[in-house]
Amino acid sequence: MKQICIRIFSFFGVREARLPLGSRASKSVVLLALFFAVVGGLAYYRYAHAAAIVWNGMGFSVSCGGPGNIYNWSCGANWVGGVAPGGSDIATFNGTSSKNATIDGNISVAGIAINAGYTGTITQSGSNTVTVGASNFVQGAGTFTGGSGAITINGTYTLSGGIFTAPTGTLQVGYYVGACLPSMFNTFTVSGGTFNHNNGTVAFVFSGMSYSCTEQFTVPGGGLTLYNIVINASHSGEPSYVHNITTSGGVITAANDFTQTDGAVYGTWQVQGNVIIGAAADGGTGTLTYTGTGSKTYSYVAGGKAPYLQVNNAAVSVSAAGGTTDLSAWGFVLLAGTFTAPTGTLQVGYYVGACLPSMFNTFTVSGGTFNHNNGTVAFVFSGMSYSCTEQFTVPGGGLTLYNIVINASHASEPSYVHYVDLVGGALTVAGSFTHASGVLSGTWYLQGDVSIGAGADGGTAPLTFTGPNNQTYANAGGNEPDGVVTINKPAGLVTLAGNANWNAASQTLTITSGKLAFAKAYNLATGALTIGSGGVLKMIGTGSLTLGGNVANAGQVVIETNQSCGGADSIQILSSSAGVQRAWSGTGSAIVYDATVKDQGGTEAITAYSSTSVSGNGGNWTFSGAACPAIPPAVSIGSGLLNIGSGIVNFR
Repeated sequence: MKQICIRIFSFFGVREARLPLGSRASKSVVLLALFFAVVGGLAYYRYAHAAAIVWNGMGFSVSCGGPGNIYNWSCGANWVGGVAPGGSDIATFNGTSSKNATIDGNISVAGIAINAGYTGTITQSGSNTVTVGASNFVQGAGTFTGGSGAITINGTYTLSGGIFTAPTGTLQVGYYVGACLPSMFNTFTVSGGTFNHNNGTVAFVFSGMSYSCTEQFTVPGGGLTLYNIVINASHSGEPSYVHNITTSGGVITAANDFTQTDGAVYGTWQVQGNVIIGAAADGGTGTLTYTGTGSKTYSYVAGGKAPYLQVNNAAVSVSAAGGTTDLSAWGFVLLAGTFTAPTGTLQVGYYVGACLPSMFNTFTVSGGTFNHNNGTVAFVFSGMSYSCTEQFTVPGGGLTLYNIVINASHASEPSYVHYVDLVGGALTVAGSFTHASGVLSGTWYLQGDVSIGAGADGGTAPLTFTGPNNQTYANAGGNEPDGVVTINKPAGLVTLAGNANWNAASQTLTITSGKLAFAKAYNLATGALTIGSGGVLKMIGTGSLTLGGNVANAGQVVIETNQSCGGADSIQILSSSAGVQRAWSGTGSAIVYDATVKDQGGTEAITAYSSTSVSGNGGNWTFSGAACPAIPPAVSIGSGLLNIGSGIVNFR
């Protein structure tokens, strides 16, 4: 049987089919082939071969409607072919004519090309709008002067020569793509000529249906200054992908405000005005540096993320705009100047995939003044795979923040652990400290409540409780840091609101001054325990004290079940290794009531009243059986002074 071979060559590619000659199917295929060939050809012509309509400036008074209209864009007589360019045409200026042109109405063209040989000026009159399609805006010569109306370029912008003055309104550059092929688009390029921002806004607007695409903005090595900058790389149609904006060449500076509405920002940017972060902003590893002078602000809508925010000018002061109580950024750097944190939460950190590089300098204060504003700094970091590190650098003299949250999560990949590495000086937490997850290092001074979350991963960080406030320490079951623990408070006490497992290898507990107290059924496990002359350890309840080292006591130890003697022996004093005796020494005092004691010895004479000796105790421990110490007679002082030169007074 004879067959017909159909091959369709079109914009959509090449297709081939073989069908019986004369069959209904073959006739249908022929008709479809003709249809697709025509449609594909038209589409190819539309997108790849827009017609170039050349400016010749041949208009005159009669043909253009009067003496003042001679060089109007809308006058067909000024164009080769006698018709002004339309939506499928590229308006082209070259050596054919150097006469000036005036955009006298709203125009929409496929492209604008201002080529070598054109020396005239194209003026956007008044508030007339200019819309350029996918055939782009290209200028290599001449002068283009914007007005007050918007210029929208749904393609790329290239300036290689001549003078371009942006509109006082908005110059929008960018376009919609489908599958992001290629993944990098050179959307905005200034390689020569002069770009005048005209105090207007340049909006980088970009959207894609799928995959993560990147718009690249190439500027001279010496940089480029715009006025207002807006980044809006939308991916609302495919929220699992993020579209990116990056720079190549020099620094792009916003002489006024920088707004990140959507998308991730990469490359190097500067802002001399204010920063506005929208709810859909996706952060980015790009650096946005405040370089202006005077007072500047940041505005933030919940859900968004800024890129790396940097302050680097001694003459600039940055603070929250009215109504802004929070801020989230991928990173923060203070080199010079003053930064005032929000009263709510400053969140730094971001989600990464494979942790490349493995070290992220997320928070750095190496100069200037950081005002914590009684807010929270949250170090929030997560990664899908590998063990990553967030590094926090503070001055050698230290830094004081208020509330701190450490949350280096790895829940989606529990076999990996993320690290929070504090370098430089010590970090003082004037408010609360929460270690939710991650491995912690560095030196931390804690002046408020401390909370260890169930997902905490420990670390080598030493913790020092200090300041005059009463503090609580709560552990929800996570791995606590393994550094030495010190309590050195001029006043106030630290109360355990849960178990404290300070018993890692070489981990010690020192109570230099102040009081460590716990009650109920909470347990304290530690290595060597040192109590200074101003220190107090007080246990009340039904918990336990488990020692992994010896006790040096120059202060006071109070261990009792119910703040009285003669009850059940509910408190336990133990060695972490059965049969290994822990030695108590020093000139301090020790009051022990209603306890069970095992494997304790040393040289300090201790009487355990109404307590039980289990085994392994030394001769310095005396057990009174069921007896309790006699209660001294009441002392009444009607008047005068009571002077006590030394010793301890117990009030019951």
